[in-house]
Amino acid sequence: MSETSANESRLTARLDRWYPLIVILLIIVGAAARLIHLTLIDASVPFTLGGLYVEFAQQIAANAYRLPATIPFYTDGGLPFAYPPLVFYAIAVLIHALGVDPFTVVVFLPPLIAILTLPSFVILTRQLELSRPTQIVALAGFALLPSAFAEPITSDGLVEAFGLLALIWVLIAAARAYRSDSWRTALILAGLWGVGALISPGLAYGLIPLMIVVGAADVIRAQDRGWVLRRWLVIGAVALIVAAPYWLAVITTHGPGVFTATLINEQGGLSTSLLRPLAPLVGVSNPAALPTTTFWSGVVWNGLIYLGLIYALFTRRWLFALTYVIFSAIPREGSWMVTVPAAVLAALALTRGLIPLINGWARDHLHRRARRLLSAGVALLLAANIVGSAALTLDGMRARAQIRPAHVALMQQIAASDTIPAAARFIVVDIEPVIEWFPQLARRTTLNVRFGAEWRPDEQARINALNGRIGGCRDLDCVFQAAHDLAYAYDPLYLLIGRAALSRLEPASTLRAEIVLENETAAVLRLSSES
Repeated sequence: MSETSANESRLTARLDRWYPLIVILLIIVGAAARLIHLTLIDASVPFTLGGLYVEFAQQIAANAYRLPATIPFYTDGGLPFAYPPLVFYAIAVLIHALGVDPFTVVVFLPPLIAILTLPSFVILTRQLELSRPTQIVALAGFALLPSAFAEPITSDGLVEAFGLLALIWVLIAAARAYRSDSWRTALILAGLWGVGALISPGLAYGLIPLMIVVGAADVIRAQDRGWVLRRWLVIGAVALIVAAPYWLAVITTHGPGVFTATLINEQGGLSTSLLRPLAPLVGVSNPAALPTTTFWSGVVWNGLIYLGLIYALFTRRWLFALTYVIFSAIPREGSWMVTVPAAVLAALALTRGLIPLINGWARDHLHRRARRLLSAGVALLLAANIVGSAALTLDGMRARAQIRPAHVALMQQIAASDTIPAAARFIVVDIEPVIEWFPQLARRTTLNVRFGAEWRPDEQARINALNGRIGGCRDLDCVFQAAHDLAYAYDPLYLLIGRAALSRLEPASTLRAEIVLENETAAVLRLSSES
């Protein structure tokens, strides 16, 4: 036995002995990364966005748990309800059937679900038949890779948290179905695929090309290709049936264009999305590694992920590489979906590429003590960058805008007000985190809320134009005129305006402006053309 083989055998034996403890410790570290933000924020109010999701749940409950056709208050005319609904049914049950406070749901449920992804990922690495060292490094990467928790733990990360958990279990089922000819594994995969499509639009879009690729690979390697092809066609058909209560109801109500228009419209279009896997090669931060930090703080992540891609291609692990590319190409949602293959690719690069290469060079050029120092130095460098990118992401959460209790109180006053008509139309000026919650809490239609407007591309374009015009306004007359120029011809028009913007904008000279409600954070203005 060579020295290399002997060293690998000793390492494997040690890892087998310590594997359970290492896994538990890494899950604890990952759980801490997903919970520590609760000490940095005001947990009595939502952490960033999430109001639209609560409104989805409220409309589902109000519609006797049937899918609503439209969602009121968000944009002029409301939004078509075309979002995968399963998560919102769960929220509706928690809030309306069990009486849990909505803010408690959106603050604490996302990180709790995100924690469940950690043991699930352990099971996935076993199903992928990775070596013990690769399993451990992949878990360490997934525990601290910023995109594995930066979005899923926020209040608007409910869908991402559930989606990431569902994605891991779909991949587990796919690995089992790929290795087994049994109908049981096939039907489990089909069921989980259908459930995934009911949870997240990213899964609804991304799992279709992935399953086509996995199925094609299974057919190509099979002896009885006709039977395997029929098996995968059944998997797809069953998944389609499982998700039918969602897609069939949406198509019946809104037509199939609501899905295709959203996919093409998101993030600059599909052509832009297809270039997203190449982002680091043109100087842009890898979406898998750094959603909230700088490129250089994640240079190790970027490097390892792309070395892993190269390794996968050269060792013909096509499915690993294609999974990363497919998920990277999904508009917006791909930033968290790609985390799973990214962690595996980074681990492969490290354990099957860099470490053997460094060890081989060190054995030929360095004595034992120097080799140990080199190994310790490389390990410290990697650990510092990996932990550092996670720490920077968590620290950046301190700066993320949160609505304040005073904002909530003012919006609830608006909802209960007799002086502000239920049909009033609002524009929210310069209060970025509030605008997404305003329609839900104030129960008034908001003209310039862009969240959810991707389901109405034409309206989204009008909203973007309105917000651009408002951003350049120096007085209240300009805000009123901007709305009218873009066919929001409401008179009177109501503004929820932050104190900073109120002091910046000059008073109206051609309009009647009156303060209807106010507190220390913002004021409600009524603008009208009445003299």
